[in-house]
Amino acid sequence: MKKNLILSIVISLFSMQTFAASFGVFDPRSLAMGGTGVASGDASNASYYNPALLSLTHEDDDFNLVIPTVTAGYSDPKDLKDALDTYDDANYETALDNAISTYNTSSTAAQLITNSATVATAAQNIKNGVNTLANKALVINANAGVLLAIPSKFIAVSVYTAGRAVGGVNLNVTTADNTLLQDYIDTLSCIGNLGGSASVADVVACESGTTDVINNSTGKFNNTNTANALTSTVQIRGAVITEVGISLAHKFKNLNDMSLGITPKSLNVNTFDSALGVETGNTDIDKGRKDYTDANVDLGMAMKLSEKVKVGLVAKNLISKDYKTILNNTVSVDTQYRAGIAYQNDWVLLAADADLTKNKGFGFENDTQNVAVGAEFDLYDTFQLRAGYSHNLENKTEADDGSPSVGIGLSPFGIHLDLAVATNSAGLQAGLQLGFKF
Repeated sequence: MKKNLILSIVISLFSMQTFAASFGVFDPRSLAMGGTGVASGDASNASYYNPALLSLTHEDDDFNLVIPTVTAGYSDPKDLKDALDTYDDANYETALDNAISTYNTSSTAAQLITNSATVATAAQNIKNGVNTLANKALVINANAGVLLAIPSKFIAVSVYTAGRAVGGVNLNVTTADNTLLQDYIDTLSCIGNLGGSASVADVVACESGTTDVINNSTGKFNNTNTANALTSTVQIRGAVITEVGISLAHKFKNLNDMSLGITPKSLNVNTFDSALGVETGNTDIDKGRKDYTDANVDLGMAMKLSEKVKVGLVAKNLISKDYKTILNNTVSVDTQYRAGIAYQNDWVLLAADADLTKNKGFGFENDTQNVAVGAEFDLYDTFQLRAGYSHNLENKTEADDGSPSVGIGLSPFGIHLDLAVATNSAGLQAGLQLGFKF
């Protein structure tokens, strides 16, 4: 009864509605197990998922050194990469400019009428092509860290440094560009429908819309460089968050062996935000960068319900903060709440985690509220086979479809090597970790 009362109180505290950046997956062991770790983690990743786990490790787990852990991935839910390749291969801007150049070499109204169809077709192609790229975001993410942990039931300690990068690109197609290209199309279509006896004045009279397309004297195009006339932008937005922290945990005998953990940490938040012209080849990312230094704290709880069943709760980044980018967009580092449960015997570990809140994504990352399950099969403490599955309850696109994951671990003579990969229809994530455990 006492144990159930404690759990009810903690769950009620951690169930407040808030919005935060996605929880993240920080190491390949958890990645392979669907992203679980709040109850199933160990000393090598407790600082990332739940610092309280430092006091609930195996009896013979005395020292952990991880150098390094790395995960990285991408998500392309609307096939932006393929759409960009198709757009680049088509050379729409060049085709339109060549058509305009040919049109402008016309010396008579009849020639203007004849050449107008090619320009109208090229303008329609570029309009269609640009709009196939609109609102298609490509998101990348990466995590890296090093960690030293000394588990203990009395005072467990873990010191770590970690970096997390999340960013994306998105094409913003402006109304002005659609208007410009439609004015091209309407004007040239009108010219193409003129009769054989039409004059230059008739050609000029075909100009429609708000754009000054045709020269009032010659009937020829005023603009001959389409790329310079376009105002649509490629938006690049995201953040790199570097944290250095020390996790402390203690098991309380008078609370049914509940373990409580805390991680005070310093944060460096580097935001980047740029809007580039569609024809800009290169950019200096530092020009769109804005940096912040801050402090924050994580709190965690873990306890055994039985010899083989363990539960955990964590609140990350208890101090919610908003950071303005150089273009006045907002990157939020808000509180994240997650719960987990794990069952473990001598040869298998089963785990499940769930976000208790909806989490807003960085940059163009989708909102998330993930549930995850995972399993680890251990052969003689030397070879581990892992599998998992995660699903986003905020499912809006293919990027939020369920993500199956697999991985292996090799741990001979205290050396640990972990590999993992997770994938779905929209993206891929992989991880690598080298560590030492004694």
